[in-house]
Amino acid sequence: MVVASADVRNPNPSSEKQYLFTITHNNNGNGLPPLSENGQAERTLGFVNNPVVNDIAKQPVSTNTVFKGLTATNGIGGGNQHVFYFLAKKKTIPSGAPDAIVEDSEIDFVCVKD
Repeated sequence: MVVASADVRNPNPSSEKQYLFTITHNNNGNGLPPLSENGQAERTLGFVNNPVVNDIAKQPVSTNTVFKGLTATNGIGGGNQHVFYFLAKKKTIPSGAPDAIVEDSEIDFVCVKD
């Protein structure tokens, strides 16, 4: 099981935007991590612009997923190495939407043999 969390700062309180966070593992053959494993770990974080209140400056986001069947022969290049990623990207891209500011993040693992 993999659990990942981050504190994300609102990059521009005067606009509305959404960001997608997910956990994936290994890569797609060209050195880049896959953007989505199977959708089960995806979480959306949204910031809204409400002109009559002081908008949220920072918001936590967390997600978790289970990877089953990891072995010493199905890792990167058929080996025993598995690399896990906690990724974020813009979900909606209004004109000029700023990148999210991740202040800190953590990824934790629970490994069991069944």
